[in-house]
Amino acid sequence: MEYALLCLVGIFTMMFLRNFLNWVFSMENYFVHKKRLKQLKFKDKKETNVSDLIDQIGSPTRKYLLPRLKLDEEEIQKKLEFSGWNKYFTVKSFISFDITLKIIGVTLFIVMCLTGNAVIGVIWGVVLLFLLNFLLDNTIDAKKERLYTYFPDFLRISSGFLSSGMPFLKAIERTLVYLNEEWQELLKEFIVDANLYNIETALNRLKEKTNMFEVKEFVTLVKLVIEQGGEIKEGFAAQAESIIEMQQFVLEKKIAKRKTLTILVQAPMMIVLFATFGLPIIGDMTSIGII
Repeated sequence: MEYALLCLVGIFTMMFLRNFLNWVFSMENYFVHKKRLKQLKFKDKKETNVSDLIDQIGSPTRKYLLPRLKLDEEEIQKKLEFSGWNKYFTVKSFISFDITLKIIGVTLFIVMCLTGNAVIGVIWGVVLLFLLNFLLDNTIDAKKERLYTYFPDFLRISSGFLSSGMPFLKAIERTLVYLNEEWQELLKEFIVDANLYNIETALNRLKEKTNMFEVKEFVTLVKLVIEQGGEIKEGFAAQAESIIEMQQFVLEKKIAKRKTLTILVQAPMMIVLFATFGLPIIGDMTSIGII
């Protein structure tokens, strides 16, 4: 009798949980919809608030230290634009914020050393000294990697459209849908530049925005073909060997990443296994005088 009662209670509990979870998930869809609307409505406002906060944090540095420093602002501007950080930073606000973090890092290091926590001070000092530039460079490297991964596809698909007799800009426009977000953004800007100015100017701007050796080599080759009176599709066709090499490199890089990830995942497990089975054996061997 007691087991039957427990079964009934379990069944009713499961039914209640099912209905309750269905209601929760339906409400979640509603709240997600509201959240998306709110994000769309206040997206610009949030970006402005972040920029204002960064300006306020770095304002003392910008006011008193920045005028005395000589830095390569053009290079920093290129990095900010390529990484997308120009939504939140101007060149001056980035430099002043970076210097402010460095000052905080040095101050923390000194305070921690005086209080007897030198190790913590070193850790926080190093983190704050190099954090901002490390994050920026890492963002740039990640974007370049995504661009490089889809660059062979861009060349291969565009070359196919051009070989069918399609006009150059139309071929680029048709290629967009097969590429990732980074290439779509760059090629949309390329089409606009080609329509406003000319193809050569658009190619130069594409080369400057990506700042990648492979893209520079491709742009130089296409411009050379145009200057010699050839067709643009010949420049794409000449990249056939490069496409194969890049595809092989991308594949090898993926394999290397997976190997590294496998090692990182398995290493803690091996340490745990060694600690679980190895240490007791070593302890026993030590206790009986073998070691």
